[in-house]
Amino acid sequence: MEKVTIGFDIGVSSVGWSVVGMESRKILDSGVRLFSAASADKNKDRREARQSRRLTRRRKTRLKDLDRLFLKNGLEFEFYKFNNPYELRVKGLAEKLAKDELTAALRHLVKRRGVSYGLEDVEAEEENSGSDYMNSIERNRILLKGKMPCEIQLERLQRFGKVRGQVEDEAKEIYLNVFPTSDYVREAKQILETQQKFHPELTEGFLDEYIKILTRKRDYFVGPGNENSRTDYGIYRTDRNTLDNLFEMLIGKDKIYPEEIRAAGNSYTAQLFNLLNDLNNLKLGSTEDGKLTFEHKQTIVEQVTRSVGNITMLKLIAKVTGTKPEEIRGFRIDRKNKPEIHSFASFRKARKKLLESDVDILDWPTNLLDELAPILTLNTENGEIRKRISLDLAPRFSLLTEDVIDLIVQHKNAFAVAGNNKWHRFSLRTMQELLPEMLETSKEQMQILTERGMLSRNQADYEGMEKLNPKQISDEIYNPVVGKSIRETVKLFNALRDIYQDIGYIAIEMPRDDNEEKAVRDAKKFQKENEEEKEKALTEFQGKTGLSSEKNGKCS
Repeated sequence: MEKVTIGFDIGVSSVGWSVVGMESRKILDSGVRLFSAASADKNKDRREARQSRRLTRRRKTRLKDLDRLFLKNGLEFEFYKFNNPYELRVKGLAEKLAKDELTAALRHLVKRRGVSYGLEDVEAEEENSGSDYMNSIERNRILLKGKMPCEIQLERLQRFGKVRGQVEDEAKEIYLNVFPTSDYVREAKQILETQQKFHPELTEGFLDEYIKILTRKRDYFVGPGNENSRTDYGIYRTDRNTLDNLFEMLIGKDKIYPEEIRAAGNSYTAQLFNLLNDLNNLKLGSTEDGKLTFEHKQTIVEQVTRSVGNITMLKLIAKVTGTKPEEIRGFRIDRKNKPEIHSFASFRKARKKLLESDVDILDWPTNLLDELAPILTLNTENGEIRKRISLDLAPRFSLLTEDVIDLIVQHKNAFAVAGNNKWHRFSLRTMQELLPEMLETSKEQMQILTERGMLSRNQADYEGMEKLNPKQISDEIYNPVVGKSIRETVKLFNALRDIYQDIGYIAIEMPRDDNEEKAVRDAKKFQKENEEEKEKALTEFQGKTGLSSEKNGKCS
């Protein structure tokens, strides 16, 4: 049997294939494998249900731990005989509470302990978005300057008959029961300090333990489980490994250094690496070897990073090198058939935004920008961004004052990378090793990696295998739609390999969309355009031949 080439056209719910003889140039086999597309929406539904179960379970655990703390310190509790815990909390700020009243008030605080970040970081939810929502949050911020949460809540209960949820007054103003945990802690401390005068059981040790229970929250990057109860949904893996961050699994690892996590695409190092790689691929007509010099690249990087306006990279490169734009070749082409060269887009966009407040990130250390990038990429909530910057970066970088952190949080979207390239294929370590040579020479990344022997021979991993393992190959593909398409393609390849043993080449056309609905819409649009073109051609044909549609129908 002759050697063949197998081609795959992978879609979101189908894989087309063809087998072509390399000598005869004949199509030996072809077909389409259809399957139901995976849906990310189903994953979202399961994730939200799972999150709800965990929140309920963790609240119950906190309350059980609180009950044990009460028993340990001889505090009696009969929670359900009090109909209005808000009254007890307000009373406890300045007056003596009976033991059962005290425990009811403290337990109510642990049940409803607010949001874990400040109100300045609360964002309008999709269903409640708009000025009404944010006005309500601002109203709460102002009230908290002179009152405790319980005082505000009791006033609303007496006025509106409810506290939780969304409350609306006669003037259609919205009142939301959204208060930070820090203010609940402030309230709890005042209640406990007042009650210490009347109840000797309330020691400093009790106060510390109570505040720990009140504020206890699992970091988002830890996930469920612990050392003794391991699960592959958290950092405590069932294979006995413990990750530093749950998102290591989702980000993926560097192929050069498998122990290193891939870098964020908006990191300074990643943007510099991408630009230099593009520059080293260019061919010019104005230099002796047709390549950019070290000085050219230095100048281009400097001018690009200092610019906050629109940049046409081809014109900039032509100006710096003294070359006509039409004499520059080797650049990538985008979907509109225009030159595509990296231009520090996210860096320039963020710099422009912060310059409006007289903060220039061009003066920031590269390692700060590199460490800030994954925080802004991983986190979507303002509160978590502020927390991570304050805890992980501010202690080491004095320029990160509260005002600067406010600016970063406020303009977080300016740092984002456009498109789906949120994570680079390489780690910071790999790129930092290659960057000096990329700047000094005209070598692009693959050439340097090959010369240094840093490219792993992935094909050796499959030597001697009878069949490819679909799950193993798609293991690091976290998009469920793409993952399923790849697994179905591997199954199809295994079946074809049983028939065609001598395979010379494999050609793959990847899907342009990872959304089945969009693919269907595009297909319908394509069909409509074909029908319109056909109708136009038919009308023109009838006009030139004089044949009616009926006669033309008979002819066809």
